[in-house]
Amino acid sequence: MNLKKLLRFAILASALFLFGVVTSIQQPVLAAAKTKIVVRFSNHDYKAHLDNNAAANGLKKKLPFKLKFSAFGSGFDEKIGDLPAKLSTKGMPNGNSAQTGDIGYWSPQPRVVLYDGHVNYYAGIHIIGHFDSKKAVQALKNSRVHLQLKLGK
Repeated sequence: MNLKKLLRFAILASALFLFGVVTSIQQPVLAAAKTKIVVRFSNHDYKAHLDNNAAANGLKKKLPFKLKFSAFGSGFDEKIGDLPAKLSTKGMPNGNSAQTGDIGYWSPQPRVVLYDGHVNYYAGIHIIGHFDSKKAVQALKNSRVHLQLKLGK
């Protein structure tokens, strides 16, 4: 191979390498996409987001809507609101634990669950989003009124 051909090959290989690196860096990360929502209760709007998973995407299609939420029971750190139909959980783990401020879907009975405290792992818990502030979680702990979920900024 003469010097000109070797130089052309090196330039071409370098260009292909650089192009491959640049295009891979510019690829969007779709799995991290989140949807901003507003949860209204006690006459205040609280910002939250829904994740990009099957149950959250199913819920997004139904927004906006109102749900009647109630405390799950004495000593439990969650408010529950029954949905009229099940959401898909395809591709999601069979269960999860919940942290303070999580928004979940309880698949054994179709429910949206708003967590104002930690809940241990249970099969059937699917995390679909999270409140964006501690103020919202504190207000949730003190609230016993109807909540409305809607798309918002």
